[in-house]
Amino acid sequence: MSSSNSKFSEAETGVFWDLDECPIPDDLSPASIYDNIKLALKNMGYTGRVSIFAYSSANQSNEEFGSANIQLKAVGAYKIPMFVVDIYNWGVYHPDEPTNLMVITKDISNSFVSSLVYLRKTENNILLAQPRNASGRLLETASLVWLWTSLSTGGRPIDNQSGSSKVAIPSPICSPETGVFWDLDDCPIPDDLTPALIYDNIKVALKNMGYNGKVWIVAYSVANQTKEDFDFVNIKLINPGTSQEKVNMMFKDVYMWGINHREEPTNLMVISKDISQDVDFVSALVQLSKKENNILLAHPQNASGRLLRTASSVWLWTSLSTGGSPLDNQSSQVATTSPTCSASRKRSSLSVANKQKKRRTKPLHKKRKSRANPNPED
Repeated sequence: MSSSNSKFSEAETGVFWDLDECPIPDDLSPASIYDNIKLALKNMGYTGRVSIFAYSSANQSNEEFGSANIQLKAVGAYKIPMFVVDIYNWGVYHPDEPTNLMVITKDISNSFVSSLVYLRKTENNILLAQPRNASGRLLETASLVWLWTSLSTGGRPIDNQSGSSKVAIPSPICSPETGVFWDLDDCPIPDDLTPALIYDNIKVALKNMGYNGKVWIVAYSVANQTKEDFDFVNIKLINPGTSQEKVNMMFKDVYMWGINHREEPTNLMVISKDISQDVDFVSALVQLSKKENNILLAHPQNASGRLLRTASSVWLWTSLSTGGSPLDNQSSQVATTSPTCSASRKRSSLSVANKQKKRRTKPLHKKRKSRANPNPED
């Protein structure tokens, strides 16, 4: 789901970041902040070049920022004047082309707001990120506003903007577990990604849609794969002998997921080619959706028919694999028709919410230690 004005969608974005007011979270790094800001912008439709300038009066590691393509300006007592001047100069140096101008700082002064109002009138699209909610004239100037805790992890802007830039944030937040069943042959890993990045990006895509519970991923492939790469990030890799065996095994594991979680609501994601012609598979998913399993799908191309009507959200694989949003005609259903959300409210006795691990989205380039995986069926 894209919210950018077409004039600014491919324009360059200049990011001016006050490190003292919006510091790097403990579990992140300059490199992961860079990746996550780009991801957040991409998810909102801004795909142009991104330049990030960081300002701090404290000592910072110049090498760490430099290696992440972030220009660090350690300016001491002159931080604020230089911060304002550089932002203004960004507009001056881009007089004949539309640009995006993102400011990451605390709620700013009236004089600064006046400068941003002026820059907005000269083909600069204003984007903001702040450590807490802001209000008043500043919000009227910006097309999108993030909380820093969301932007730093690749998340969405807050839902208080007007016009075409408004973003619908799914509600309520769902905490049940998600089982992901992934056909690697139909939806292979893109050349510039790894199993670890796929794991992170699927979690980001789910989190951005409000699904915050534990995620288990099982991958199926007839082709040879490096098992260690999958084991390291706790993706269970299954290598069946033939394509038909793969389909049968995937079908069985999907069905067993529903049986093994019959006493609690869950999310069930299937990543494969269009299986709408597989009558048995579709019928199984329809039945599982009636038993408090919220069906999520990802395909290499658009699908249609009964299967889509069963799913609450449908992604293209190119979007899901990079942490993106589902197709527009599906994403609006999450807040209103998801059986998992409504079921989790009804089943308070199960304490489903206690299953949620409250942690930040991990940096896209970090790997995590292996942990035990409760597979659908060992």
